Amino acid sequence: MDNLHKNIIIFCSAIIIFSYFFGYYLDENSIGSGGYRGDLAWIWQNYEIFRKQNFIDAIRDESFFGNRTHLLYIINYYLNPFINNIDNYRLSITFFSIVASYVFYLCLLNRFKQTNYIYLILVSLLVLLSPFYRTSAYWGMEIQYGIISALLAIFFFTKEDNIKKISSGNLFLSIFFSSCTVYFDLKLILIPLYIYIKIIFSNLTFKEKAKTSVIYFILAIPFILLIFQWGGLVPIKTQNANPLQGTHLISKLHFVNILFATNIIGLYMFPLLIFKRNILESLKKIINPTNIILFALFLIYLVSFLYFDLYDYTDKLSREYGGYKNFWGLGYSQKLSNLIFENRFYSLFFNLIIYFVSIIIILLVVDSRLINLTIVLFFYLLSIFLFPLMQEYFDPYILLFGVLLFKNDYQFNFEKCAFAFLFFGFFLLSSIYYYQ
Repeated sequence: MDNLHKNIIIFCSAIIIFSYFFGYYLDENSIGSGGYRGDLAWIWQNYEIFRKQNFIDAIRDESFFGNRTHLLYIINYYLNPFINNIDNYRLSITFFSIVASYVFYLCLLNRFKQTNYIYLILVSLLVLLSPFYRTSAYWGMEIQYGIISALLAIFFFTKEDNIKKISSGNLFLSIFFSSCTVYFDLKLILIPLYIYIKIIFSNLTFKEKAKTSVIYFILAIPFILLIFQWGGLVPIKTQNANPLQGTHLISKLHFVNILFATNIIGLYMFPLLIFKRNILESLKKIINPTNIILFALFLIYLVSFLYFDLYDYTDKLSREYGGYKNFWGLGYSQKLSNLIFENRFYSLFFNLIIYFVSIIIILLVVDSRLINLTIVLFFYLLSIFLFPLMQEYFDPYILLFGVLLFKNDYQFNFEKCAFAFLFFGFFLLSSIYYYQ
């Protein structure tokens, strides 16, 4: 790396850090749910539950609201010295959230030992360009806890190149933090599943595998008890507020979401495609039996989408009937199409173009590898249970897990890192402009 490129990468890294703190100073709200009257309002009410009651009664209180367990509230209420003032609390969470970039950097060092650390610093800071991560940090919201816990689990699990060499301490910490991810964010069950399956199918001894199973079960007991208490996967008040969300024990499936999930996944996989060492080689291998089957499934879904006119859910059917009319969600492609086109046909056609482009990107990044495909399929499965489908369910998770867990050969050089900086920077500015 020559000095010019090094200085540019350092400058880009400094811009990210500066913009992150400047965003807090400006009370940035780049996803629409920030602000004192946004999600922070009901989050602060949850803290009030702990202030007014003892620990057990607070856990049982049916006015508790949100899609997560009590764990992050317990940690902050008992360990955060700034919890009694809302602005001090916001500032403390803003600083705490930087931990994600640091742990992401450590994970990158584990996997990409031969890569210049300057590039890895910039890549690790990309999470701070995520509109969803930034707004959650500024307004004391929730997603950063699960992300930090997931990154810690991956860090301890990947400290050794060979799983057989992993120490008992690192193995326990990876199990512990991966279990915590579920308490912080249910959709991050992907992480304990990934680590558990890797352990079970590894060359570790039967005793170590049995011990792993027992520890995971013990750590899952509090969540199992909460499920019995709530009669679902989230608090009772949350279930009542959104009966269409897939967090009830009996849930409605939202197949309309698959098209828009494809568009969102394709957007966040595009930088992963750029990071791949040999994009041309992936293009040459794109026509293979696995990709032909996957493309056929995407096509069959599209025919069903059009035949059953699932687009009705986005512009004709109200929430009362399971649709999106006069509601939010579905990600950037739907929002962009509504801004550009008033005509329903053109809006649909625009989304379909992005759908096909996204399919190509996904196939190129997945590269017919089972672990890559399994992780992507997890996000698709997740999407059909969600209502509304929000872009924040994919950002910055696709970037983090795509870089750290996908079995791809990535290359981080000046051109690729500069592109990623511009890509995520442009998306952040667009989000700020949209929600201003």
